[in-house]
Amino acid sequence: YDYGFEAAKTALGYVRAIGAIPRGRWWLDVEFDNTWGVTRKGIQANVAVIRGALEELRRQPHVSAGIYTETVWWAFITNGSTAFSHTAVWGGGAGSKRQAQRNCRPHSITGGPALLAQWIARGVDHDIAC
Repeated sequence: YDYGFEAAKTALGYVRAIGAIPRGRWWLDVEFDNTWGVTRKGIQANVAVIRGALEELRRQPHVSAGIYTETVWWAFITNGSTAFSHTAVWGGGAGSKRQAQRNCRPHSITGGPALLAQWIARGVDHDIAC
């Protein structure tokens, strides 16, 4: 929990250090490119890290927080946790626009509402609002 909380606090500090005011939706990147534990205790720690980061972001005025992830990543990193069922999701991993549109549903892979969906075509990311 503390690791996620402090990581979010540091990110907010960078924004303030350049003279900007943190605003809008911040997306917590939950994907393989980051370092996550894969044991039972590791998965519990992963969920705690996510919780800490989201809670620090939500403490900020004018900031909302969401999770960017895809099905395989979420299953591997959190064992499919639904602990964040009220958190907005930007879901990646679709193979086509049609599949991305199907991923726009009230309850996403995390249990939270899908706000954005992403697919990749010819090596380029594409997003649609849900």
